Amino acid sequence: MLILCVAIGSGTLSVFFIVRSVNSSLMGAVNELAQGAEQIASAAHQVSTASQSLAQGSSEQAASLEETSSSSEEINSMAQQNANNCGRPQRS
Repeated sequence: MLILCVAIGSGTLSVFFIVRSVNSSLMGAVNELAQGAEQIASAAHQVSTASQSLAQGSSEQAASLEETSSSSEEINSMAQQNANNCGRPQRS
């Protein structure tokens, strides 16, 4: 009976330490995964910020290009009008 109690106690201690070791390994893996997830979230935030900045810059450039195009059309119209007026006699 004493031998059976010692065997059960020894087995229980062995199982306890095995479970503790596995648990420790799993906790280490979970912590590494959590750190990796934080790094990915940080990188995603940086990409999002850069994308928003790029989109805003593109919109500003498009507006500026449209304004330049409008000014160019106006200059072209004025030049055409001046060319047409050059051939006409001036009224006094």
